[in-house]
Amino acid sequence: MRALETRYKGYVFRSRLEARWAIFFDLMGVSFEYEPEGFLLAGVSYLPDFRIRLASGFYWIEVKPDCEAWSPTIPMVTDPGGWETPIIGQMIAIFG
Repeated sequence: MRALETRYKGYVFRSRLEARWAIFFDLMGVSFEYEPEGFLLAGVSYLPDFRIRLASGFYWIEVKPDCEAWSPTIPMVTDPGGWETPIIGQMIAIFG
């Protein structure tokens, strides 16, 4: 299924799923920026969907419809709890 661009609060999101998460962040009072900065990771260009600000600091958010949509080109590590996490500081992947 092709993603549908969606407008919300002056942003043009690449998908409705991303826009829904922006609405969720707003409802929760979480400050966010959409695609504010890209990175070069292991020679691969990467643009996280959101940067959010919480009391504990900034976090990068990547939104995907499911875990199969996650790009295998993004370097990953497995943390002690068994979760795979991208290597770019404080990163959170959201599926669905």
